[in-house]
Amino acid sequence: MKTLKLTALVVFFLSMNFVYTQEKVKKVKKFKTWVSLNDGFEIYGILYQLKDSSITVTNTKMDKSKDIYIKNIQEIKIRRKNSIGRGALIGGASGLVAGSLIGLAKGGEGFETIGYGINLTIIGTGIGILTGTIKKKFEINGNLDYYIAIKDELRKYAIKKE
Repeated sequence: MKTLKLTALVVFFLSMNFVYTQEKVKKVKKFKTWVSLNDGFEIYGILYQLKDSSITVTNTKMDKSKDIYIKNIQEIKIRRKNSIGRGALIGGASGLVAGSLIGLAKGGEGFETIGYGINLTIIGTGIGILTGTIKKKFEINGNLDYYIAIKDELRKYAIKKE
């Protein structure tokens, strides 16, 4: 009977958090953007907005934004901001858990289990870092028709979605 009351009390307090919380502000995902121009120049920043015949890339460190006409764009590369660190963290944690479980499954104790965990943490971190460096590429080649065809997909990466 005590456990039932305790469980009911815990559920009550946990549900109170949902009742009184304010609506959460949706966090904007930022994507690092590399725009290669036809003249060999490259512009780096965050994809801000897509327009009919241009895109806007902003550099938050210098408070500058630049409109780039599609006819001048060779290629756009996009990667989520902090993806390398996120990949390393997820890969390392996954490796630690998997290695520890393998060590326990093999009947290892203490240092042997920790050894499996450490080894797979290192491997998982490396794989996570490599995965985090992958960039999504869009070959524009100054083609406005192609840009219009992929505009909806590119919109997923822009800060201003309209």
